[in-house]
Amino acid sequence: MMRSRLERDLARGDLRALSNIAFGRSFDGPDLDQVDRLCERGFLAKTRKARARMTLKGWIAILLRHTIARP
Repeated sequence: MMRSRLERDLARGDLRALSNIAFGRSFDGPDLDQVDRLCERGFLAKTRKARARMTLKGWIAILLRHTIARP
């Protein structure tokens, strides 16, 4: 139940992109549509320099992904 709640309205790869952004891992980066979608859902917020930063909701999603919602 927690996993379905966490993944509701998220596209494939959104949680992976959140995890990469949160921990500063090097990757080819999310596309702008993905960042906009995550901002609309409240997982990311854009800074003045148009960079994405994690919100509390984003950190909670990552925490749940790494603990409760493991496949």
